[in-house]
Amino acid sequence: MTLINKTISSAIRFPKGRRWPSLMLHGPPSKFKGHDAIMVLVPCPVLSSASNDGDQGPSFQQQIKNLKQQARDLVLRRFTEAGMTDFESHIVDEFIYSPVEWKARYNLGRGAVFGLAHGLDQLAVFRPGAAHPRVAGLYRVGASARPGNGVPLVMIGAEKTADLIIQKEL
Repeated sequence: MTLINKTISSAIRFPKGRRWPSLMLHGPPSKFKGHDAIMVLVPCPVLSSASNDGDQGPSFQQQIKNLKQQARDLVLRRFTEAGMTDFESHIVDEFIYSPVEWKARYNLGRGAVFGLAHGLDQLAVFRPGAAHPRVAGLYRVGASARPGNGVPLVMIGAEKTADLIIQKEL
């Protein structure tokens, strides 16, 4: 089996213990002269049903703390591998949101920034379409529906869904 096939197979099956995927980087402008801002999005596991429903004791809090530390370590390791060997010493301020913060701040189910599971079987055409297949008049749009997540795609999805509703319902 080739490396590419292994990667695709791994992404589709979501094996237990799968390690961190690729990082997504964004360099928004900094409001502080002489400084840069960087945002790193690290896809990670979402909250379990129990923790999503409020079962968040001391053990859970420690797991979240560990998750944040693992994500931070991963980002710094990847930056070092990319040649940014002194990156950490230049950090002036940082914050790390876990699925707990994403759920609390933005009401995201299970803290899932990407909506549905984000493997190859949930990308693009594999995501659910706008019209529900069994419930007439029920439509969906957003990160978990086609065309997918991210502001541009969600806005395109909203436009396409509105067009579909006008076409079918009016």
